Amino acid sequence: MIDGYIGDVMKRFDAALATAKAPAQRPTCGQDAARLARDLMLLARKTIDPEKILDAYRPVHAKDAGAKGKALWGKFGAKTITLLAAAARHLAFLVESAWLQGKGQEWAIGSAEVDTEAIAKFYLDKKTFVPSSYLGSIPVLTAASGPPKP
Repeated sequence: MIDGYIGDVMKRFDAALATAKAPAQRPTCGQDAARLARDLMLLARKTIDPEKILDAYRPVHAKDAGAKGKALWGKFGAKTITLLAAAARHLAFLVESAWLQGKGQEWAIGSAEVDTEAIAKFYLDKKTFVPSSYLGSIPVLTAASGPPKP
């Protein structure tokens, strides 16, 4: 949906980011960080109700991508930009918190070489790394029977 409206996103993102709030308290352990990640998911759900997305999508699902994008952007464009800004602020806060908690400033700057072979091996191992995928390319979601019921 965003692809066709990236200019609009870019024009409005900075203003949305200026009003987006970071979480109130820094995480001090993995459980706190997980809670903040969960809070971001809840914020997304509260900002744009998934059922409303489905309700807007159903009437246009058989139309071309442009028509689908136009229908969804018309209903959710502003909230999508707000949510992108909130997510950016939230995730930046989490990354900064991890850096501070791990005392990254004490060891990261020029103190260690990166083992690029080890990194490549990790990302190329299909047993340990799950690459990003489009939903339509995931077999369980595209099977005739549809995704499994929860």
